[in-house]
Amino acid sequence: MKFDVWFCRCGHIHIMPAEYFDWMTGDIRNRHVYRVCQSCGAVYEQYLDNYEDGYVICGASPKGFEIEPNSDVRVMMNPGIPVPMMSGFFASYHTSANIWLYDGYNDAHVEETKKLHSTFDAKNLIKIVNKEYPEDYEDVLKSFSCYVSGINWDGTPFSYEARMSMKNVQR
Repeated sequence: MKFDVWFCRCGHIHIMPAEYFDWMTGDIRNRHVYRVCQSCGAVYEQYLDNYEDGYVICGASPKGFEIEPNSDVRVMMNPGIPVPMMSGFFASYHTSANIWLYDGYNDAHVEETKKLHSTFDAKNLIKIVNKEYPEDYEDVLKSFSCYVSGINWDGTPFSYEARMSMKNVQR
């Protein structure tokens, strides 16, 4: 994958070029990346640790920045990619179970409205990512679709079936 994906609690998706991990391998004890969501202010720290014959990606959500004297830190700030819902609104929060919801979900009394507030709109996300990342949008979307379960990508080039057929063609 070319990108690492971070799903913020506010419902936005953040991407980071995977080459940041290559940079961290130069000094895993002192190199960290802080990712800051400009939509809600959440901070996510990523670093590497030794694992068997390689590295494992670790992460934490600190309450602020605690930069050690000899550390080499990069800070990435961006608003993230909003996640469109079938209701026409954007997700306003994300759960650890890979579920996006719009705030109005809890206020909706009709089951059909609740379904729209909790149903991800993959086709509109493709349009948003294509607009924001025209050069890399396919790689960005492949990162999402391979990484997240519970999203219906049917009818898009990023569905499980489409990815599997592409793998078979490449073999």
